[in-house]
Amino acid sequence: MGVLISNRINSSSTSTEGLISTSYVHSVSNDSSGNAVINKMNVDGTMTVDLVPVNQSKLDPYVSYDSSLDRVVSVKPLATTLSSFYLKEQHSVSSGYENIFFKNLQTDVAWQPCWSGIKMPQTLEENRGDDGIYKPTARIYTTDVQEIERFGGYIPDAEVDFDEYSYFENKNSVYGLDCILAEDIGTEIQMKFIVRKNDRDVYEQLLPIQSYFKNQTLKINFSIPLESHGQEYITIFLCKVRISDDVDLGFLKVRPALETDGLGQVKVYAKLYLRFFEDKLLAFKDDILDASGNNLVDIENRLTILENAHDHNHTSEPENEPDDHEARIADLEAKVLELQNQMSGILGIFSSD
Repeated sequence: MGVLISNRINSSSTSTEGLISTSYVHSVSNDSSGNAVINKMNVDGTMTVDLVPVNQSKLDPYVSYDSSLDRVVSVKPLATTLSSFYLKEQHSVSSGYENIFFKNLQTDVAWQPCWSGIKMPQTLEENRGDDGIYKPTARIYTTDVQEIERFGGYIPDAEVDFDEYSYFENKNSVYGLDCILAEDIGTEIQMKFIVRKNDRDVYEQLLPIQSYFKNQTLKINFSIPLESHGQEYITIFLCKVRISDDVDLGFLKVRPALETDGLGQVKVYAKLYLRFFEDKLLAFKDDILDASGNNLVDIENRLTILENAHDHNHTSEPENEPDDHEARIADLEAKVLELQNQMSGILGIFSSD
């Protein structure tokens, strides 16, 4: 099925200048000369063919302006290199590696939803059962930001390419890093910070264009948190691009860390700013209330307290207990029995589901 677009009719006649006709792009191909051939299905069921000369923009067959909606419409999927879509100056939607953030650009708060998920495709047998569903979770962070030098301090007179391939063990949310420059960088160079996993770039950030100097601490504050579930290898690198002709000038030279990794490899010195996190399952109302509105957690806690009190009275009281103690124990035993019956009924309801 095509995508609904509106096309401005180009004509020398003043009677048709600026008219809008609505149609669907049925297919796009190229003729022998490389011109784009756009087949359109009109709303009246007729077909029209537009020819876009090869010397026109390559975007012309795929992107158009719909003045009735005041929108630019694309008939092809869009991709961005900087990991974000910006909604005017108010919000952005960004990929933070293993998470998605909805950032309020006015308050600079990166929001995220609670997540549930489905493993795809559900047509596979192994995805059709309970293992094919991710139950709803919320991400809970440690309170304070940690400053971590993973491989100790740095060697002041040495240099290494910022091309770091490392194993990350823990679940962490990283907000930025510091490194120490081993070369001068002028305003003719744009630095790019890139995170890559399995030969796919998962995050890219352009650093401010300015003069940087050898032995300066380069502070990189990420535009949104970069989050990883851990137990994986990730490549992080800083490259240099000449602004005038977009030529890649290789990796940035930085100071190496004092310590090597487990394989004896020299590592980039970096101080990471991060929090650790857990993804905790969410409980719904039906999970904690029975049919009568009683809190199942409270009932279970009360049952435990009464059972403990019952055991304590049986083990710590003298053999010749006063009558009031015996009455209290009998009352506790009756309440425990009542709660046990309630719990059995509740468990029966769940097991029947």
